[in-house]
Amino acid sequence: MSNLFTSKQNRAVQVLGAVLFVCVLVACSKKEATKEAVTIEEILGEKSVVDSIETNVSEKPALDGTFVSELNQQLYQKFHCQPHKQTTLIDRFTYESVEKTEFISLEDSTASTVFFMYNFADSSATINAFNNLMACFGSACQEIIINEPKQRVEESPMWCGVYEKSIVILKYSANALSFKNDLKQTIFKTKGEKLKYTLNVTPNSELKWD
Repeated sequence: MSNLFTSKQNRAVQVLGAVLFVCVLVACSKKEATKEAVTIEEILGEKSVVDSIETNVSEKPALDGTFVSELNQQLYQKFHCQPHKQTTLIDRFTYESVEKTEFISLEDSTASTVFFMYNFADSSATINAFNNLMACFGSACQEIIINEPKQRVEESPMWCGVYEKSIVILKYSANALSFKNDLKQTIFKTKGEKLKYTLNVTPNSELKWD
C-alpha cells in the first residue's frame, strides 16, 4: 500500500513538472515574439526617417528663360534662391530689363548675397549707366575714377562686373564673403563673355579694380 502511494506521488510530480516546463516554453515564445515585433517596428521607423530625408532633398529647378534660373540650376545644392526688391543707383537710369534675387547659403541662413543684373540695349547705354554709377558711388555719393583704387568708400562689401550689354552687381552680407567665389565663378561660366570692367569693395571699405 505504501509503495502504491509513493508511485502516485512520483507520477503527480512528473505531471506538474511537465506542465511547468510547457508554461515556461510558452512564456519564452511570447517574449521572443514581442522582441521580434519591436525590432521590426524599429526597422520600419528608421526606414521612415530615411524616406523623409530623401523626400526633403531639393529638386533641380527648371529653367524659365532668365539668367537667374540658369544660376539657380547650378547652385541649388548650395544656395536657396528667392526674389528680392532691393535697388541700386542704376535703377534710376534707362535699361531694358533687370533681374534681382537673393542667394541664401544652405549651410548658414544668415549668409546671403543679393544679385542684380541690368541689361541694356547696346554697349553705349551700358557704359553710360556705369559712368553715372561711378559719378555717385555708395551711400556718400563719392566720385570714383575708373581703374583708380580708392580708400574708405561708403559701401558694403560688393562686386561689380561690366559686360558689353549688362552690368552685374553682387552685394554680400558680412558673413557671406566665403561664398562669393562660388557665385562669381558661376556667373563667369554662365555668361561666357569678356568683362570690360570689374571692381570689388572689400570688408575694410577699400575699392579695388581687377
